[in-house]
Amino acid sequence: MDVNEVYQYVNFKLGKDQWGGYTPPDTFNLAMANANLHLLNEYLDQFERDSEITSDMHPMVKTLGDSLNPALDITNEGYAVLPDDYVDYARLWVSELSNSDCTTPFSKRRKVEVVNNEMFADRNRYGLRSPRKEYPVATIQNNKIYVLPSKVNPQLLSEKPFQKLMLTYIRRPNTPIFGYTIVDGEIVYDPATSVQLEWPEQVHEAFANIVVRYFAINQESQFNIEVTDKDKP
Repeated sequence: MDVNEVYQYVNFKLGKDQWGGYTPPDTFNLAMANANLHLLNEYLDQFERDSEITSDMHPMVKTLGDSLNPALDITNEGYAVLPDDYVDYARLWVSELSNSDCTTPFSKRRKVEVVNNEMFADRNRYGLRSPRKEYPVATIQNNKIYVLPSKVNPQLLSEKPFQKLMLTYIRRPNTPIFGYTIVDGEIVYDPATSVQLEWPEQVHEAFANIVVRYFAINQESQFNIEVTDKDKP
């Protein structure tokens, strides 16, 4: 479905074509934005529960450090800044230089263990399980990924054990938009100003039904408010 087909589907399900009227496009866009996040959260819950990325989620999976997207730089302090569309991580590696002249910056990759902030602090504090080049540890704080160990020699800040961070993550899908113009009082779909769904085709009907439920719930709430107001003395 394109967003116009979603719009027509929602109007049909709400009986707009039968009883006349239409769904206000701006309200429809707000409903699509909510449905987009609702669907993303459902798949994130499934991912966190099963540790598996389903085929429905594939368009939202991105890897930094593959042939299409550059890896993240790691600072001397040992952190990399997350991309703006980051939602959750799937896999994490770091690259270790094989020599000091940086001729082969991706010669060796090491998988990174990601832990919560409290465990990260503990691992950095206690010697037995403290992070080493062979077993790096990371945590996510705000918009950054911190990786330990951060440097080999405290006196040589430029001598970092890791130069790049490769990240496979779940990104936030673009917010769909129904673009339109008003011609002779009628809503006319404008594909040039529209933003289409990024979810795969097999998810589109489920997405549209979430939009329908959004309107149904709001209509029911409005009905209950009106009934309550009428019952007031």
